[in-house]
Amino acid sequence: MSLIQFEIRKKALIIGFHHPFNAIQIMAERISGALSGLGYEVRIAMVGTQDLANQLSFLDKSDLEMIVFLGSPPMGIKINDKYLWEFLPQEVRFLGMILDSLPYDFRMQGFSDYLQFFSKKSNGYLTSFEGNIARTLSDLTDKEVFHLHHGSYEVTQKVTEEKKFPERLMFWGSIAAELGRNESTNDLFYTIQKFNVWGLSTKQISILTEKMKAETDFYSFCALSKFLEISYRDLLRQDWIQALCAIDSALKRYRRLFLIESIQDFPLDIYGKNWEQFLKPSKNVRLMQFEPDDNAVFSYACRDYGAVVNIDPNWGNGTNERAITSLAQGINLVSNQNLMIEGTVGSFLYNLNKDSIRSSCELALRFKNPQNPLTKFTWAYVISDLIKKIY
Repeated sequence: MSLIQFEIRKKALIIGFHHPFNAIQIMAERISGALSGLGYEVRIAMVGTQDLANQLSFLDKSDLEMIVFLGSPPMGIKINDKYLWEFLPQEVRFLGMILDSLPYDFRMQGFSDYLQFFSKKSNGYLTSFEGNIARTLSDLTDKEVFHLHHGSYEVTQKVTEEKKFPERLMFWGSIAAELGRNESTNDLFYTIQKFNVWGLSTKQISILTEKMKAETDFYSFCALSKFLEISYRDLLRQDWIQALCAIDSALKRYRRLFLIESIQDFPLDIYGKNWEQFLKPSKNVRLMQFEPDDNAVFSYACRDYGAVVNIDPNWGNGTNERAITSLAQGINLVSNQNLMIEGTVGSFLYNLNKDSIRSSCELALRFKNPQNPLTKFTWAYVISDLIKKIY
């Protein structure tokens, strides 16, 4: 009699959503690869694509063990008028990953309902890439929310060791294209005035505007919380969410523009949308196009530069994939003060003032990075560590 051997693999479904630069698709693929390395059979579904119904057919698998929500849009999916955590057996674990500032998520009913599920059920989990957000959600739900850092992009194109632009800085990011459509304006004072749900006087709005601009803690509503003497969790009232989204977007726009205007006389290449509407022509600044038009290009384009300039305009304890990718590849990084990457070799952190920004850029262009790969910044490391916490 011959012995037949077969392997029953744990199954996981990652559900993301369509993003114009494929950022969420890229993240889903990297997390899928990390889970596969841990023995999972993984499928990816994307909200906003025509093939979603077919992609969700993986839900029929009797041995489905885990569903990962990338952001809040997938949390709103219903089958037979039931959310997935209501529809599927309690043995299935659900993991929600928060991708940006909380007010954008609170616009989604599915997110609010997932928080209720998470707070009451042992098979619900929640993570954030920003430590302050994780703490706020823990306060809201009385349950631990895990704080993760991003994994780096995988280099998708062969590169040479010799840099093309060793004397130049690279910045990757758009302006006036903030997450979630809202009625933010280019002027922070006017945006607060327009969405003044707190009944502030003109003088109070002026003082608040200057405090928000001067705040060194980049967590979105640090200055607003202090000024109003309202905790983060109590700010997140449903009737204030629209105002918070607009103010957050205006603040991000202000901070991005301040950063770039501070270094317009540096040799700088900007990859992103809408900058021609905000910047005066400069012989040192080049507005670049990336082909193909998605974030995967960053993985190899950054290697041609002396340093990458970054800003996480509403985070103070966590950073984005581009910053992590730079550090993971040994590319010098200029970024706002951030607890997560503080002290990492090759990171030059600034406060949002012109002298600090310029000093960090000068140091980054001079520093010879040993370019030792940092394994803790890989998705394999991040997901392996997360699975240990869950199980």
